Amino acid sequence: MIAAEPRELVVDNCFVNCNYLPMKNFILFCLAVVSLSVALFFCGCETADETSGLSISPSTSTCSNKGDVVYLSVGGTFSNAVNTIVLPYMWSVSDPSLGGIQGEGGNSAVYVSNGGSGANVITVRDQTGAQGVASVQHIK
Repeated sequence: MIAAEPRELVVDNCFVNCNYLPMKNFILFCLAVVSLSVALFFCGCETADETSGLSISPSTSTCSNKGDVVYLSVGGTFSNAVNTIVLPYMWSVSDPSLGGIQGEGGNSAVYVSNGGSGANVITVRDQTGAQGVASVQHIK
């Protein structure tokens, strides 16, 4: 194996050993990649565990007759101080033929069954987009 002789570069009357420049650039590149990876890891998106969002109580219920009523209440907790719940809530149901929200206000709503059989998913959203879901099983 032939050993390479050190090459020197004169820049403004200063000598620079050119054999070390590629290694120095590689080390700086690796440090930049590691720093960026760590920053993205700690500053990434919130996970589902960080905010629990809204919850509807009861989360499941059963209706067997037309006119059955389910009283719903909304709660919400967040484990970080950035998120808050903003009223008013927007309520929706997956199948309006089975039933719907007939009254709402504050943190509560009234679901009234139209009869029939199947499952109806109730969704509530606040003004920030946080949401919660519950289901009502309709049986005959």
